[in-house]
Formats: sequence, structure tokens, C-alpha cells
Amino acid sequence: MRRGKEPIIAWNDYQLPDIRLPETAIQANSQLHHVQAGDMLDHLAFKYYGDESMWYIIADVNELMDVMVPLTPGMSLVIPSI
Repeated sequence: MRRGKEPIIAWNDYQLPDIRLPETAIQANSQLHHVQAGDMLDHLAFKYYGDESMWYIIADVNELMDVMVPLTPGMSLVIPSI
């Protein structure tokens, strides 16, 4: 379903359309993480939040289904602030 013109979110040199519903919209103070070989959601949660059990926050914002979802090197993940 098309909702009309989505706002553009600027991340460093990237321009991303924010097509998410308001409750999952990308926050202005979020970070962008470029996935490297071996990155996993729980490890990223520990790196950014100090708590690996908060992996679901990163998964939800990036529309990933599970902590075991393999991350592809080179993909970009939004890391929301909490």
C-alpha cells in the first residue's frame, strides 16, 4: 500500500526513504552500522547497548526476524538509540 511521499532521512552520505510506520520510524540520533564478516545481532547489541539481550531492537528497526538471521557483510543496519 502506498502511503504517499515518504520523507528522506540523511545518514552521513546516504539518502534513505523512511517508509516505516511512525512507531518504527528511524530516529534522527540513530547510527548506521556497516556489517562486517562475523557480525551478529546479539554482538551488535552488546557493542552499542552493553546488553546482548537487546538484539531485538536492532532486528525490529531493520525488519529482521530472528537473532540467528545471517547478516551479509556490506549490508547497512540502523542502530536506534535507546
